[in-house]
Order: sequence, then structure tokens, then C-alpha cells
Amino acid sequence: MASALILGVNGQDGSYLAECLLTRGFAVLGVGRQAASRWVEAPGFRYAAIDLADAMALDELLVAEKPDEIYHLAAVHGPAGYPYEAIWQSALAVNLGALHVCLEHIRTRAKLSRLFYASSVKVFGENPPAVIDEETPRVSDCLYGITKNAAFDLVRYYRARYDVWGSVGIFSNHDFLSTGRKNWLEHRIGNRHDESDGAD
Repeated sequence: MASALILGVNGQDGSYLAECLLTRGFAVLGVGRQAASRWVEAPGFRYAAIDLADAMALDELLVAEKPDEIYHLAAVHGPAGYPYEAIWQSALAVNLGALHVCLEHIRTRAKLSRLFYASSVKVFGENPPAVIDEETPRVSDCLYGITKNAAFDLVRYYRARYDVWGSVGIFSNHDFLSTGRKNWLEHRIGNRHDESDGAD
């Protein structure tokens, strides 16, 4: 049975990914900083509470679990204009340092493992162009963007230098399930209904 490690499983994207992989027959280990899994409870799923700023703890987990696929979806981030100076060390450790631990694990111990890193449209600056492709210049104009662009380059370096299987996905802003996953659709439909009721 193929195994997957999801860093940031308690987030929206991480929890949906876990459920998707479970339906495909993967054994899934989710990692979050909270004491327990927030959304996913299913056969084939396990949870580990780890602070990803703790590089040694993450490395020990990788050695013990030997996952076939690693999904780095965790991030220290905030809303637009957020001042990252006060949490720079945490952002650096989670957004970049934990990625480096995973890449080194693959390079030195698990050459057949694959890694996916979730990046952000913020790598193109605070006001990205409407159309983005592989040739769009990246711009680091906030500390969060700096960590994400450095991560992008780190994955590219390990691919070119060590033939590590790593890929980066650019995520844009999308709805967050602040009201809970189970009633999110109803919440969205209700909002649309309220808006239409107020229209002339």
C-alpha cells in the first residue's frame, strides 16, 4: 500500500487531500501542530502532532514512516498586508526549513519518494498579473513571499542537482471553511440567496 505524509493536514487543503488519497487506497499520516486531527477520521488515516519548526522531530518522523509521497501544505501566513517581522523565524522554519528537511530526507534516504510543495500566488507580488504562466517573473515584496520564493528555488535546486522528484503548486486565494467543513456549502448558498433577495 502506498503511503503519504501530509504536512498541514488540519488546514482546508490538507484535509481534502487526505480524504482524496484515502479513497485512492493510500495509507495517510497527517501532521499538524494541534493536539488532534480537526477534520479527518477514517480507516487508513493516522495523525501526528508535531511543530514543524522542530526540524529534528520532523526528520525522525520521516525516518520512522518512510512515506512514498510527501505533501508540504503547511505554512505560517496571514492576511494581505500582514507584518511578518514579528513571526519571521516561525515563517522561515515552517515555510522553508521544513521543506529542506523533507528534501534532504529524499536525497539521502528515499530517492524514490516524491514531494509536492504548496506555494502561493504571492510569489508574484502583492498585485499579480491577471494571467500567470511559467514565464511570469516572481517578485518578493513581502516576507511571506520571500519564504515562498526561496522554497520554489530550493525545490528547483534539488531537482537539478540531485534529481529529487519535487514539484511546486501555486495556490491562489480561495474560500476558507471558517464556518466548518460540513455546512460550508449551505453557508455559501445561503449567502448567495441573501444577496439575491436584496437585489432590485
